[in-house]
Amino acid sequence: MSELIIRGDLVAEGLSVPVHFLDCHEDANIEHTETLNVDCIFSTDGEELSEKGYGIIVRITDPTQRDKYGEPWKDRMAFAYSIDFDWPHDKDVYRPEEVLDVQEGETA
Repeated sequence: MSELIIRGDLVAEGLSVPVHFLDCHEDANIEHTETLNVDCIFSTDGEELSEKGYGIIVRITDPTQRDKYGEPWKDRMAFAYSIDFDWPHDKDVYRPEEVLDVQEGETA
């Protein structure tokens, strides 16, 4: 199992990430919060797990979010797109709490 982080460029732009929760069969968009925890529990080598092209199964916990029944998100499994996340083994993982000050023409 590995903890995932929503891609830094998506967080910086205030964008959300689509997922499909398996427990209630509902589509949702998740955004970075300080309490969001996403663990990859299954990934493929590019094979699609659903008709929407999802390629990983994640476990999502965020006590600040509620499902359609009003329950907090706790260990909810969902389909997700691996491209929407930074993986911990990526050497250049962007942490949302880090602010990069890059001047025009420079690279991080």
